[in-house]
Amino acid sequence: MEMAVVMKTGIIVFGIVMIAAGFWFHSIRKLTVNFAVCWAGLGVLLVLASAILPTWVLSRMFGAWQGIPFLCLVGILSIGGFLGSMILSQLMMKNRELAMQMALLIGEREQMELELEEDSKQHEKTAVGY
Repeated sequence: MEMAVVMKTGIIVFGIVMIAAGFWFHSIRKLTVNFAVCWAGLGVLLVLASAILPTWVLSRMFGAWQGIPFLCLVGILSIGGFLGSMILSQLMMKNRELAMQMALLIGEREQMELELEEDSKQHEKTAVGY
């Protein structure tokens, strides 16, 4: 029964860390809102499931020492997924920034074309007048 309590505590701590990491990395602009909410939601689900789940279920699912390697594997996979979502978030933010810069450059180019058109019309009027 001891191992089930250790696993339950580990799952709760891991869920709280996921919630905190999601909000922290969103606050320093490393994670978009969508990914932060997904990771925080997953953390809340872990905390609730571990708090509601009876300890005998964990002890039946895992033997005396089988739960620790399983928790480590899930932790490693979750960290990998979290880092992948951070990279994807940064790429999405850079893509959005580049799209805004392109829109500004296109607007500036159109304005310069209009000015060139007006200048060429002005030049034609003065050239024809001579």
